Amino acid sequence: MHSVSGRGDSRANPWWLLIIAAGLGAAVQGQEAPAKLGVVLDTSPEMGFLVPQARKEIRILNRRLQEAGQPLVKYTEVDGAGLDKEGSFSVGASRNNLYAMQKLFREKEVDTVYWITSMKGMQTPAGMGALTELLNEDEASDSRTLVIRNAWQEQLVAGADWVSFPPSADEDRLDPASRPGDWYEMLEATGGIVIRSWQTPPLNSQAQFGFPFRIRSSAIAKRMQIESSEVHFDISWAGRLEAKHGLNWMRSDEEWLPSISGRRWISDATLIPFFDSGSKKVRDAAVFEALSERPSIEADLQGIALEKLGVLFSFGFLEKDVLRFKEFDGKGLPRYVSGYMEDFERILHEVRQHNEAAAGSDRVYLNRMAELTSRNRPPGGTADPHIAGLAELITQHHPEAIYWFTNGYWGKGDYGKFGVDLEVLSEGILNSGVKLYIRIPFEFGVAPSALEELASRSGGAVLKGSHEDEGWSFEPVRD
Repeated sequence: MHSVSGRGDSRANPWWLLIIAAGLGAAVQGQEAPAKLGVVLDTSPEMGFLVPQARKEIRILNRRLQEAGQPLVKYTEVDGAGLDKEGSFSVGASRNNLYAMQKLFREKEVDTVYWITSMKGMQTPAGMGALTELLNEDEASDSRTLVIRNAWQEQLVAGADWVSFPPSADEDRLDPASRPGDWYEMLEATGGIVIRSWQTPPLNSQAQFGFPFRIRSSAIAKRMQIESSEVHFDISWAGRLEAKHGLNWMRSDEEWLPSISGRRWISDATLIPFFDSGSKKVRDAAVFEALSERPSIEADLQGIALEKLGVLFSFGFLEKDVLRFKEFDGKGLPRYVSGYMEDFERILHEVRQHNEAAAGSDRVYLNRMAELTSRNRPPGGTADPHIAGLAELITQHHPEAIYWFTNGYWGKGDYGKFGVDLEVLSEGILNSGVKLYIRIPFEFGVAPSALEELASRSGGAVLKGSHEDEGWSFEPVRD
C-alpha cells in the first residue's frame, strides 16, 4: 500500500525527497532492454483536446525512442470506453476495447497497455472478466500490466472544483458513488494502476492508485481520513514503471492542477510518458505551439456567414500580475502566471492589430477588460464585464450573431478558470435568439462543456484549433 503522511510528518520522514533525488527510481540492474509499451486512446468527443495532444506526443516520443534504439510505443484508438466479452452484441467490435488490448498484448507483444480514457461507456462484468483473463494468460501474467489514465476534458477543466461540487455519479466512473470497487479489485489482482487527478480510491485500494508526490487539499485529505491540508505520498509506482519501460511517467514535483491554462497543463502535467526532462521540454514546446495554432481573428470572422455580426473582445486579469510582468519581466511570479502573462501580452497585441485593420468595417466591435484585485473572488458590486459586453451588443446593436474572443476569466480561481456565470449567460443568449460563436485561445484554457452546449443550442459553436490540423478529428485512427 502507498505510504502517506500529513504535512507535519513529512519533515521527520522525508522519504519522498530521496525518491525525487534518485530520479524516481533507476533502471533495473541487468535489464537488457526496456519492456514494450502499448497505448489505447479513447477518441470519444468528451476527450476533447486530449485526443490531438496524445497523438502529437506519441509521435514525438516514438521519434525520440527510435533515435535511442529503444522499442517504439505501439498505438491504437477506439471510439469510447466500451468493454465486453468477445462476440458481444451490446458493444460492437470496433468499439470494444477488449479487442484493442488483445491485439496489443498478443500480436504486438507489449508488456503494458496504457489506456487513456474517460471510462464512459458500457463495461460489463463479462468484459472485465475477459480483460482479467487476458492479463493473466499463461506465461504472460508476470509481465502484462494495465495502466488506466482516467482523464477527459471536462474533468480537467473542472479541476479541484469536483472535490467540493462533484458531478452526478454517472458522469464519473471512479466516483465513490459509482461503486468502482470492481475496477480496483481487478487491478489489484493483475498488478495494474489508475492515474487520475482530484479523485481518491477506496481506502483499501490505495496501492492501485497513482498519487502524485504531494496533494495540497484538506478536502482530499479528509476523504482519506487524514487531518491535514497537505499530504505526501509514496510515488514508487512511477519508479517501477520507469524501471520497466525506461520512461518517466510524471515529473518529480508534479501535482494535481486546480485549473488549467494551455501552457500550464502541457508543461506541469504528464499525459504521455517521456524519455527524460530535456526531451519533455522540447516536446512541450512543440505540442503547445501546435495546440495553440488557430486561424486569424479575421479568418474566424469571415467563416461566420451572416450579415450583421457583433464582435466582443473581453479579458480578465489580475492587475498586480500585469504590473509585475511589465515592470520586473515576470520575476517573482509563479512560473505558470509568468507564462500566462507572456501569452496574454502577445494575444492582446494581436487583438489591437485586428481592431486597427478592421476600422470602418460593418461589424460592431466592443472591447472589455476586467481588472481584478483577487484571484479568488471578483470585486463585490461590480457587473461582470464579459456579460455586460454581450448584453450591450444584443440590446443596443441587435446582431444576428456574436463572435466572442475571450479568456472568460473573472476570478474564482487560478488562470484557466472560466468564471463567467453560465446560467445568466445562457438566459441572455437563448432569449435573444443570437447565435454565439466563441474562441478561447488554447493558451487561456479550454471551454467548459456547458459553454459548448450553449453555443451549439444558440446555433453557433465553440471554435477549436486549426482547420488544417487533422489531430482534432475524433474518428479513430486504425493501425
